[in-house]
Amino acid sequence: MLSLSLLLLQNADPGETCLPCGGENHPGVATIRQNLQEAFSLSMTIADCDGADNFQTCRSIEGLLEDAFTSLDDLVGEGEAGGSINCVTFYPRPYLSPLFSSFEAMAAVLVERGYSEFSGKQARMEQDILLWRGYSCCAAEGDGRARPTRNREMDARVTLEEKCGSNFEKNRSGLRQVVRMPGDREGCFQSRACRDATQYEGQFMDAGFWTYDGEYWYIWEKRRTPRGDWTECN
Repeated sequence: MLSLSLLLLQNADPGETCLPCGGENHPGVATIRQNLQEAFSLSMTIADCDGADNFQTCRSIEGLLEDAFTSLDDLVGEGEAGGSINCVTFYPRPYLSPLFSSFEAMAAVLVERGYSEFSGKQARMEQDILLWRGYSCCAAEGDGRARPTRNREMDARVTLEEKCGSNFEKNRSGLRQVVRMPGDREGCFQSRACRDATQYEGQFMDAGFWTYDGEYWYIWEKRRTPRGDWTECN
């Protein structure tokens, strides 16, 4: 299947018209985003999957991720059937790529919370996503450079997990601001105190709990205490 798709991509006519791989208003895209957002919100309520209540929450997250993956599968299959997967080579995948990344981030969080039941499914799902990443899509109709609506907090969590690990990433919630400030201090720092809004290094910084990964400052609404409770910065 992949070799056929790549062959078609090499011979695609850039002037050919076709459907996008799930436009911004596509019901499948909306469903996937909703499932991932619900899974993300649930993941913020627990530190791990131990205990009956937490285990049930993790099981609910698993169900949401499975539903999101099924919708992704349907969306890619719809594009293949309609010919849009093989249409134009030079446009990015304006709606699918962020969904792939968000799904993978949430799947990793679930396993890292100790829900081992999902690890086997995660590996199989990510194999399919790796295949799908090789596809090209048309841009949204009428706009060759349409941009997706991104979940900035989920993107930040992916970056923080890569740089600092899951134990660092899961202790903050409610992203308020991201400011690039390379080399300001050593990376992987989190403030325990709620800081007031202030001017810092020529930038206006919102009130909140500050986190630094070596390149970016992240300002958060909440932090998790050592007991696992959440405290807010009002």
